[in-house]
Amino acid sequence: MQLFLFLPVLLSLTTTAVKLNKCRNTDMNCAVWIASNRSTCDEPGLVMEHCPRMCQACGERIDPAYDVRRLPKELKSVAWMVGRWRSEFGGKAFFPTIPKFTYGEQIDISISDITRRGKPSLNYTAFAWDISVPETELVEIHSENGYISVNHDEKAEVDIISLTTAMSNERRDDDVEGRAMLIQKTNTACE
Repeated sequence: MQLFLFLPVLLSLTTTAVKLNKCRNTDMNCAVWIASNRSTCDEPGLVMEHCPRMCQACGERIDPAYDVRRLPKELKSVAWMVGRWRSEFGGKAFFPTIPKFTYGEQIDISISDITRRGKPSLNYTAFAWDISVPETELVEIHSENGYISVNHDEKAEVDIISLTTAMSNERRDDDVEGRAMLIQKTNTACE
Protein backbone atom coordinates (compact mmCIF):
# COMPACT_ATOMS: atom_id res chain seq x y z
CA MET A 1 0.00 0.00 0.00
CA GLN A 2 2.80 2.45 0.86
CA LEU A 3 4.46 1.80 -2.50
CA PHE A 4 1.30 2.79 -4.37
CA LEU A 5 1.12 6.08 -2.46
CA PHE A 6 4.79 6.83 -3.12
CA LEU A 7 4.71 5.93 -6.84
CA PRO A 8 2.49 8.88 -8.01
CA VAL A 9 4.72 11.34 -6.14
CA LEU A 10 7.84 9.82 -7.71
CA LEU A 11 6.32 9.96 -11.22
CA SER A 12 5.28 13.58 -10.68
CA LEU A 13 8.80 14.58 -9.58
CA THR A 14 10.37 12.73 -12.51
CA THR A 15 8.05 14.45 -15.00
CA THR A 16 8.85 17.86 -13.51
CA ALA A 17 12.61 17.17 -13.66
CA VAL A 18 12.38 16.16 -17.32
CA LYS A 19 10.45 19.36 -18.17
CA LEU A 20 12.99 21.54 -16.36
CA ASN A 21 15.95 19.91 -18.12
CA LYS A 22 14.43 20.57 -21.55
CA CYS A 23 14.38 24.32 -20.92
CA ARG A 24 18.09 24.97 -21.15
CA ASN A 25 20.61 26.16 -23.68
CA THR A 26 22.74 23.39 -25.15
CA ASP A 27 25.36 25.47 -26.94
CA MET A 28 27.83 27.93 -25.44
CA ASN A 29 27.46 30.22 -28.46
CA CYS A 30 23.80 31.06 -27.79
CA ALA A 31 24.48 34.56 -26.42
CA VAL A 32 26.66 35.58 -29.38
CA TRP A 33 24.24 34.10 -31.95
CA ILE A 34 21.25 35.90 -30.46
CA ALA A 35 23.11 39.20 -29.91
CA SER A 36 24.28 39.08 -33.55
CA ASN A 37 20.79 38.51 -34.95
CA ARG A 38 17.82 38.86 -32.59
CA SER A 39 15.36 37.53 -35.16
CA THR A 40 16.91 34.04 -34.97
CA CYS A 41 14.78 33.52 -31.85
CA ASP A 42 11.66 34.00 -33.97
CA GLU A 43 12.56 31.41 -36.60
CA PRO A 44 12.77 27.62 -36.40
CA GLY A 45 16.31 26.34 -36.80
CA LEU A 46 19.66 26.02 -35.09
CA VAL A 47 19.25 28.84 -32.56
CA MET A 48 15.76 27.87 -31.43
CA GLU A 49 16.83 24.23 -31.23
CA HIS A 50 19.88 24.92 -29.05
CA CYS A 51 18.93 28.14 -27.23
CA PRO A 52 15.28 27.87 -26.08
CA ARG A 53 16.02 29.33 -22.62
CA MET A 54 17.90 32.37 -23.91
CA CYS A 55 15.24 32.95 -26.59
CA GLN A 56 12.65 32.77 -23.77
CA ALA A 57 10.71 30.04 -25.54
CA CYS A 58 10.38 28.27 -22.17
CA GLY A 59 11.13 28.73 -18.48
CA GLU A 60 10.85 31.85 -16.39
CA ARG A 61 11.07 35.29 -17.94
CA ILE A 62 14.65 36.57 -18.14
CA ASP A 63 15.28 39.90 -16.41
CA PRO A 64 15.77 42.57 -19.14
CA ALA A 65 19.20 43.39 -17.66
CA TYR A 66 20.38 39.91 -18.76
CA ASP A 67 18.34 39.51 -21.97
CA VAL A 68 20.96 39.43 -24.75
CA ARG A 69 18.20 40.10 -27.29
CA ARG A 70 18.38 43.71 -25.98
CA LEU A 71 22.17 43.92 -26.34
CA PRO A 72 23.36 46.74 -28.63
CA LYS A 73 25.27 45.48 -31.68
CA GLU A 74 28.45 47.22 -30.48
CA LEU A 75 28.56 44.78 -27.55
CA LYS A 76 27.88 41.53 -29.42
CA SER A 77 31.51 40.34 -29.09
CA VAL A 78 31.08 40.26 -25.29
CA ALA A 79 27.53 38.86 -25.24
CA TRP A 80 28.81 35.64 -23.66
CA MET A 81 29.86 37.61 -20.57
CA VAL A 82 26.32 38.74 -19.69
CA GLY A 83 25.08 36.90 -16.60
CA ARG A 84 25.80 36.17 -12.98
CA TRP A 85 28.97 34.17 -12.39
CA ARG A 86 29.35 32.69 -8.91
CA SER A 87 32.03 30.56 -7.31
CA GLU A 88 31.66 29.03 -3.89
CA PHE A 89 34.56 26.66 -4.51
CA GLY A 90 36.75 28.42 -2.00
CA GLY A 91 39.46 30.61 -3.40
CA LYS A 92 42.52 30.87 -1.19
CA ALA A 93 44.32 34.15 -0.63
CA PHE A 94 47.85 34.39 0.74
CA PHE A 95 49.35 37.78 1.53
CA PRO A 96 52.53 38.38 3.53
CA THR A 97 50.95 40.94 5.85
CA ILE A 98 47.62 39.29 6.77
CA PRO A 99 46.41 35.79 7.68
CA LYS A 100 45.42 33.55 4.75
CA PHE A 101 41.69 33.30 4.07
CA THR A 102 39.17 31.41 1.94
CA TYR A 103 36.57 33.26 -0.06
CA GLY A 104 33.66 32.96 -2.48
CA GLU A 105 33.09 35.42 -5.29
CA GLN A 106 30.25 36.57 -7.49
CA ILE A 107 30.59 38.68 -10.62
CA ASP A 108 27.49 40.19 -12.15
CA ILE A 109 27.56 41.54 -15.72
CA SER A 110 24.34 43.10 -16.98
CA ILE A 111 23.17 45.30 -19.83
CA SER A 112 23.24 48.98 -18.93
CA ASP A 113 20.49 51.34 -20.02
CA ILE A 114 22.96 54.23 -19.71
CA THR A 115 25.57 55.01 -22.36
CA ARG A 116 29.09 56.03 -21.37
CA ARG A 117 30.57 58.75 -23.57
CA GLY A 118 27.90 57.96 -26.15
CA LYS A 119 28.76 54.25 -26.24
CA PRO A 120 26.67 51.36 -24.91
CA SER A 121 28.13 49.46 -21.98
CA LEU A 122 27.69 46.59 -19.58
CA ASN A 123 27.41 47.07 -15.82
CA TYR A 124 30.02 45.20 -13.79
CA THR A 125 29.80 44.29 -10.11
CA ALA A 126 32.10 41.96 -8.18
CA PHE A 127 31.64 40.85 -4.60
CA ALA A 128 33.79 38.51 -2.50
CA TRP A 129 32.97 37.12 0.93
CA ASP A 130 34.60 35.00 3.61
CA ILE A 131 33.22 31.47 3.24
CA SER A 132 34.66 30.25 6.53
CA VAL A 133 31.75 31.84 8.41
CA PRO A 134 28.06 30.80 8.25
CA GLU A 135 26.09 32.31 5.35
CA THR A 136 23.82 34.10 7.85
CA GLU A 137 26.87 36.07 9.05
CA LEU A 138 28.12 37.17 5.63
CA VAL A 139 31.47 38.97 5.86
CA GLU A 140 32.34 41.09 2.83
CA ILE A 141 35.99 40.94 1.87
CA HIS A 142 35.95 42.99 -1.29
CA SER A 143 33.51 44.61 -3.69
CA GLU A 144 33.83 46.78 -6.75
CA ASN A 145 31.70 47.98 -9.61
CA GLY A 146 32.10 49.73 -12.89
CA TYR A 147 31.36 49.21 -16.53
CA ILE A 148 32.64 47.40 -19.59
CA SER A 149 32.74 49.09 -22.98
CA VAL A 150 33.88 47.95 -26.42
CA ASN A 151 35.73 49.96 -29.07
CA HIS A 152 36.23 48.41 -32.48
CA ASP A 153 39.65 49.01 -34.04
CA GLU A 154 38.93 48.98 -37.79
CA LYS A 155 42.60 48.87 -38.77
CA ALA A 156 43.48 45.87 -36.61
CA GLU A 157 40.00 44.36 -36.99
CA VAL A 158 39.70 43.64 -33.25
CA ASP A 159 37.40 44.74 -30.48
CA ILE A 160 39.16 46.46 -27.59
CA ILE A 161 37.35 45.92 -24.31
CA SER A 162 37.76 48.40 -21.48
CA LEU A 163 36.83 47.66 -17.88
CA THR A 164 36.59 50.72 -15.69
CA THR A 165 35.97 50.15 -11.99
CA ALA A 166 34.96 52.60 -9.30
CA MET A 167 37.37 53.21 -6.44
CA SER A 168 40.26 51.95 -8.53
CA ASN A 169 43.05 53.69 -10.40
CA GLU A 170 43.47 51.28 -13.25
CA ARG A 171 42.17 50.61 -16.69
CA ARG A 172 42.19 47.33 -18.54
CA ASP A 173 42.10 47.14 -22.31
CA ASP A 174 41.47 43.66 -23.65
CA ASP A 175 41.38 42.32 -27.21
CA VAL A 176 38.68 39.75 -27.92
CA GLU A 177 38.93 37.09 -30.56
CA GLY A 178 36.11 34.57 -30.27
CA ARG A 179 36.14 33.54 -26.63
CA ALA A 180 39.81 34.35 -26.00
CA MET A 181 41.04 37.61 -24.49
CA LEU A 182 44.44 39.24 -24.45
CA ILE A 183 44.53 41.21 -21.21
CA GLN A 184 46.65 44.31 -20.75
CA LYS A 185 46.47 46.18 -17.47
CA THR A 186 47.56 49.76 -17.01
CA ASN A 187 47.93 51.29 -13.56
CA THR A 188 47.53 55.02 -13.35
CA ALA A 189 48.68 56.16 -9.95
CA CYS A 190 47.80 59.64 -8.78
CA GLU A 191 50.43 61.58 -6.87
